[in-house]
Order: sequence, then C-alpha cells, then structure tokens
Amino acid sequence: MHIASIQITNYKSYRESSELKLTTGINIITGQNNAGKTALLEALSLSISDKPHRSLATVPQVGKASSTPSALRVSFRIDQDELRALVLVPGREVQLAQPKQGSRFSGTHGFTYSNTDEHRNDRLITWLLGKDIFRVAWHPGIGLKHIDYEFDPNRRVVFSVDANGMPKFDHYVQSTGSVGPSISLAQQYQRTAYSFRAERFNLGICAFGPNTVLRSDASNLAEVLSNLQSNPFRFRKYNETLHRVLSQIRQVTVRNLSDNKVELLTWPHDPSTERLDLAVPLDECGTGVGQVLAMLYVVLNSDSPRTILIDEPQSFLHPGAVRKLIEVFKEHPQHQYILTTHSPTVIAAANPSTITLVTQRDGASDFVVIDPAENEQLRRYLVDIGARLSDAFGADDVLWVEGPTEEICVPIILEKVARKPLLGTAIIAVNSTGDLEGRHAKTVFEIYERLSKAKGLLPPAVGFVFDKEERTEKQMSDIRTQSNGVVTFTPRRLYENYLLNPRAIAAVINEITDFREKPVTDAEVDAWIRGQLDAWREGSTEVKRHKYFASASFDGDRWKDSIHGAKLLERLFTELSETRVSYQKTEHSVRLTQWIAEHAPEDLRELADLLSNVLDKGRERLAPR
Repeated sequence: MHIASIQITNYKSYRESSELKLTTGINIITGQNNAGKTALLEALSLSISDKPHRSLATVPQVGKASSTPSALRVSFRIDQDELRALVLVPGREVQLAQPKQGSRFSGTHGFTYSNTDEHRNDRLITWLLGKDIFRVAWHPGIGLKHIDYEFDPNRRVVFSVDANGMPKFDHYVQSTGSVGPSISLAQQYQRTAYSFRAERFNLGICAFGPNTVLRSDASNLAEVLSNLQSNPFRFRKYNETLHRVLSQIRQVTVRNLSDNKVELLTWPHDPSTERLDLAVPLDECGTGVGQVLAMLYVVLNSDSPRTILIDEPQSFLHPGAVRKLIEVFKEHPQHQYILTTHSPTVIAAANPSTITLVTQRDGASDFVVIDPAENEQLRRYLVDIGARLSDAFGADDVLWVEGPTEEICVPIILEKVARKPLLGTAIIAVNSTGDLEGRHAKTVFEIYERLSKAKGLLPPAVGFVFDKEERTEKQMSDIRTQSNGVVTFTPRRLYENYLLNPRAIAAVINEITDFREKPVTDAEVDAWIRGQLDAWREGSTEVKRHKYFASASFDGDRWKDSIHGAKLLERLFTELSETRVSYQKTEHSVRLTQWIAEHAPEDLRELADLLSNVLDKGRERLAPR
C-alpha cells in the first residue's frame, strides 16, 4: 500500500493545493527554503493539527480568523493480495457504510433497497474487492472519513468472513459515522508510515520485548534489532548494508541492561578484535546514525510495502552517505520513499519516479510536477536550485565517460542491465576526448589526476571509458600507457552502435509528435538499414558518400562494430520523417537506451560487462590498503 495522491486545504502555507500524485519508488519534493516542503511531509503523515492558512487572501484584516478548518483528501493504492489480507481476516467482520439511497453510487452499482433484491450486498463486497484506489478525507479534531461514495451515516452493512477468507452478508447495524476499508487503510498507514528529519532521536535504549515491527516513531529500534539478532543471516545482511551506507560503522549489536532494557551499540572498529569495551552507544553517535539504522530496518525487514518520509536527508547525512542510502532504496522499489530536498546530490543519485517542485506565490504554496524526461522542465528545476545535476561533490569516485549522452546513459545500463549499484560513484562526461590524442594526452591525464586528488574538489577517478572511434590498436595502447592503464575503449566505434535495434528505433520514433502521419514499423527500420548496407556492398557511389560509411576501417561483415552509428541514426530519422525531425543524441539516444535496457537488455550486455569490470578494477585500485 502507498499514497497515490494528496490534496491540502487551508493548512499552513497551503490554501488550496493542486492534487499531488505519487508512486512507489523514490519521489522527490524540491523547492526553495520555506516553500512548503516540510508542511507537505506533515500532511503526508496524516497527523496535522488545525493550523489554517494565513495570507492577505484569507486574513484581509488584522485579527480576522479563518472559519474553515484544515483538511486533507488522500487516496491510497493497494494491490489485491494485500487488500484481501487486510480485509478478509477469517473469523472477523467487515463493516461498510451503507450506500445512500438514490445516490449515484447506488444507481451505478445496483445497490437497491428493494426487498426482492437479495444480491445488493454481494455487489457491495464485490465492488470493494475489485478496487485498488481508496479515498479518505482527514480533518483535525474530526478524524477520518471515507469519500469513496455517498453513505448513510446511521447504518452499516456487516459481512462475516469464514475460515477460508470468504465474505458473506450477515446483518445490518445501526451506527454513526463512516467505516470501511478506506479508513482501515488510512489507520494502517498512520501506524506504519515512518517520518525522519534532522533531529536527534533517543533511540539507543528501550524496554526489552518480543516486537519485530518498528513503531512509526522508531522508539523501539533497540528492541526490534535485539530480536533480529536471533536471525543470524538477516542480521548479517542488515549490518553489511549499514556498513555500505555508513562506512565508519562496522556493525551494530544490542546488549541487555538492568531494568529489562536493551541498548544499541555501534562498532567503529573491526568486530574480530572482540573489543566490546570500544563499542559506542548509539545515543553518543551523530544525529543521522539513528535515522539510518531505523530506515534500513524498515527497508530490509518489512513484510509489506511501507512509506518512508524523509525531510532534507542532506541536512543530517554526508552527501556520500546520502548517495549510498538512496542506492539501497533503489534496490527495494516495493516501498514508497518521499524525500524533500534542495540538494542536486540527492536528485542525481535518486533517478526519481516523480519530481515535484513546491512553489509559493503571494504566501500560498502549490505543486509543479517536473517530468524527469523533459529537458526544459529539468532546466527550470535546476535554475530554481542553482546547481548542476552532474555535480560530483560528495561522490566516492568518478567514472569519466565520452560525453553528455554517455553521462546519462551509463547509469541506466549499470542499473538496469548490469544490476550494478553505483553506490558513491558519479558518472561525468569528459569535455573533449580529442585532447587525449598524441602529445597532449599525458598532460590531460595529469590534470584529471590532480583534480581528483585535490581535497574537497573532485573525487578520484575510478576509470575512463571512451569510444573506440577510428583509433588504431597502437593509438589505444599509447593512451592506455599514458593514463597508467585507467582508460578503457568500447569494442564498437561509438556508443550509438549499441542502439541500432529496429524495434527500439521504431518505438522511440513513434513517441515523437508529428514525426509523420503513418507509424513507423520495426520492419521498415530494418529494411532501411539493410538497404543502405546492400547499396554499399553493390558499390553505390551515392551511398558510399554517406559519412557513416566514410571510413577506411568500415567492415561490412561487422558493420555494427565499425559503422558511424550516430550519423546512421541522423540520416534514418531525417529520411523516415521526411526531414521533419532531426536526431538529437542527448534526447533520442537516452530514450533508445531506456527502451533497450527494458526490452532487449542483451543488446547492451557487452557494454554492461565492460562497465562493471571497469568499476570493479577501479574500486579495487582505490581501496585503502
């Protein structure tokens, strides 16, 4: 279960917000200071107090108070298995508010009040079990109210659940208020949603007990970790993940205290030394350590999806730790993560499902949805926070790549095809790989090395991956020597040579508005490419003038390795669109990469393996001895 949308009315900086839609995975909330990001997280926790919006629009005169209470409208999405597990508990009852007589819902779903209609209640439970979105309203001082349909506030329909988990109408009951799965879901969410912000939690000591579910305020962290110790494999996995995120902590353990209490200890030293006396109590650690311990427990050990709200993680965690924590989140996409931030480091690491910009005008906050795929919208976001997405500050190391296209596409290949977590590695484009030729190469690599070693500037280079282009084996060997072996060349001439998949090309073309009237088929793309190759083999003078064949190294039998893939795609787009559309590398190459990574990952396997090897060797080379 996760929050699918929220709308805020008359709360703090929100007068009447737009509907904010959210998904599973990572959702980023960004914006300037005091725009309303923290107030949004408070609303998402469903625990707000009545604090009406105050601005010239709502308080035109001094002392005039708002008569409208704060309110939320929230929808939850849940899959069928989780819904049935929550609602259809054998031996219990399911109570639903009776639909209002004559309402639109009653008419649509056949819920009549005729004594001859014996199946009306069956229709109500069938409607319930067929839904995946449930809506509630929340008013401080009033509480939750379901808004899925108009209902009779004085009567409920009661179903009994048999031993096999099957519901059956049982009786009616007179009662006040609304009741049903929407409220149950909201209450479940209130109990299991977790909120983290930059404050020191007193999580180090708590009462011993049998609980394995972390409370929403994480106050029983020591208790649940004490019980996790009884599962050695899972506890070891937890500690390994913790060490990935906070490398200065080797492990945590829990020890018994007097008065039936347990205490969390962190080990900054090698546990094999058995020096328990050097372990540091959690309450003596930095502000962010307790938050990370609690987050990782939820992410790794929850039996069902959870929502995790994090306010400005960069304010209580080092940028390197933030990157690694987000990589862990990405490995567990079943959960919903909602992060507020103004840090480009967080955005760059997250590759979020949604980005929402919180804006404020005339004292009122609202949402602007930023589509990560749209360069113009991303540029607007970047201008707003005054930073570049390619910032490497806080990274553990850098993998330098050919250009802007590779800077975007390499993380996709590593994540989707190689299944290789970036952890603290940033991917950054080299400005001009042409400078790597001849006598300039050694100087260029010395500059990169100095920058990498400059304290507080750029992290060290884990490696360089460049296109082979038309370099000879001797030229590539010379560059490898001058770079002390940290440069690797792709087996194919250019990165675009890995994107020549007719199905992918047709799919991307057909996403382009006004490419042409008739959709392009993969067979048509394949025929066009084959036609170019056949014409070249037949000695066509016109085709041989095309720049993608103009190479002494072109090999018709291994054309995907040696052709100029970028120029081939440029001509293909121009001809098939009848000159309407030009191929844009940083846009269309990225879309092709995303499509192939999802639908034909083997096309990128050679490159994925090469990148994985570069990362492994580079990290081993940079590891402290």
